[in-house]
Amino acid sequence: ELFIGVRDDHEILGLENDFKVSGRGKDKDAFLLVLDNLISEQIGAVHMANISIEFPVIDGKEIAVIKVAGKAGTPVWLKNEGKQQFYIRRSASTIELHGEDVHRYISDHWG
Repeated sequence: ELFIGVRDDHEILGLENDFKVSGRGKDKDAFLLVLDNLISEQIGAVHMANISIEFPVIDGKEIAVIKVAGKAGTPVWLKNEGKQQFYIRRSASTIELHGEDVHRYISDHWG
């Protein structure tokens, strides 16, 4: 799960500033459209079926929670500045894999 509108120290900030800078309006629908398009462009529309976005209200402030439903059926590549990158999560770290390490990881997990 990814929380937007919540600081690392758990302080609830809300989405008011995010709504203002979404570029297409100043409401939740505009923010959701920008967020949905951004995720789709960066990881591929096919993977959007595994992602849900909710907007709970905590302490009177609306936040966004992005949830990923389980492991993807195929590897997910990040599209970043015209190149594809492959990351894994290891404990508390996010690590980019290259070359043979990508091949080995994909074979082990989707073989």
